[in-house]
Amino acid sequence: MQDERLALAGAIAFLGVNGRRLTLANDEAYDLVIAVATGELAEVAGIADALGRGSSER
Repeated sequence: MQDERLALAGAIAFLGVNGRRLTLANDEAYDLVIAVATGELAEVAGIADALGRGSSER
């Protein structure tokens, strides 16, 4: 569980550096992290799309 939290923190930091903020609900963010970690969501384009839909400009 700690690795998933670290992955989510990294995604939030990445978005912040790029002028965006995560807008996903906690369960949605968890599902996204798990999908990437398990390989269910492995294509960069799919991950980028999910992050784009789950974030907004600051």
